[in-house]
Amino acid sequence: KQFHKKIIIRSSNKFEDSKKYSLAGNFVSISGINPKNITETKNSIIKVIKSYKKFQNDGNELLIQDYVTGIKMSGVATSCDLKEYSPYTTINYSLEDNTSGVTSGNKNYKTFVALRKSKIDKKYKIFKNIINLLENLILKFNNEYIEIEFAIDKNNKLYLFQVRPIINKVKKPINIDFAKKSSIKLRKKIIKLQKEHHNLLGKSTAFGVMPDWNPAEIIGTKPKPLALSLYQELITDHVWSLHRKDYGFRDLSSNHLMTSFFGMPYIDVRVDFNSWIPLNLNENLAKKLVEYYLFRFKKNPELHDKTEFEILFTCLTASTNKKLKKLKEFGFRKYEINEIKKNLKFINENAFNQYKNNVNDIEKLKVKQN
Repeated sequence: KQFHKKIIIRSSNKFEDSKKYSLAGNFVSISGINPKNITETKNSIIKVIKSYKKFQNDGNELLIQDYVTGIKMSGVATSCDLKEYSPYTTINYSLEDNTSGVTSGNKNYKTFVALRKSKIDKKYKIFKNIINLLENLILKFNNEYIEIEFAIDKNNKLYLFQVRPIINKVKKPINIDFAKKSSIKLRKKIIKLQKEHHNLLGKSTAFGVMPDWNPAEIIGTKPKPLALSLYQELITDHVWSLHRKDYGFRDLSSNHLMTSFFGMPYIDVRVDFNSWIPLNLNENLAKKLVEYYLFRFKKNPELHDKTEFEILFTCLTASTNKKLKKLKEFGFRKYEINEIKKNLKFINENAFNQYKNNVNDIEKLKVKQN
């Protein structure tokens, strides 16, 4: 074939991407070569062949393809999740004009995940052609586990660079029907928990594995059922809120701090944030403060393990005045900020009074332990 544009020379080793071995990253591909430069082309071919080293076979080949330019998206798409091999199409993509951005191990990429054969929202329509291509290739090769390298140019033309089988290490992966029914149940549960609640301030909620009692650190993100139920019974169902009530915060003892999604523990952030509202704070101001907390949390999810330092006002400290000034940017009036400060001072005073009771309780506990 006569190439008029730049070319890419890609490895196609017999041992590469087989049903038993992936060998990703073991072989060289060279892009952006001028085909009219015979020396450059020849040397590039030699480099690719030399990268085969120990993996010699009479069936080894190499591919010479047009080098695609004007790329607006490129990446790798798999027909399943690579950890559990469950039926979730996973697309790792880069919006840079560099087709090796994802495959080279560069972590500056984004990820899109969708249950296979599910309806895709209109705002994700750019992924539909990739998903359709994957499904067609699954039928063509009669293999549910495949991976492709792709690119989309500025004219929305989709290019398929490579198809390879995924080595499935799970004997009985989750099937599509089970995953679909489970995701519907999960969706219903999340929607229900996000609705307004008669006993909670805040129009909606969010979930995290690290805020407050940090289940991710204590029982892990995938605990055994016994560990999860014990943790709920001993701490996050009722006990978690009792001392906060004693210290002058709202009584949240009727609300569970933690929920679980298919065995994975998550803190209900709205419940958590409500538990740090001083009991005597004006109801309207309390609502406003909880909404502010939730807004900050959703806008800054990286603070999920620092909420008590970066988002919440839990007591009066030397830095409280400086932190409270931030509230002006979110529409809090001066008298409202003063009211919050006054209530935080009450929390401090109450804490000192509670200290005596706590010391007495500790002494009683020592006797019981003995």
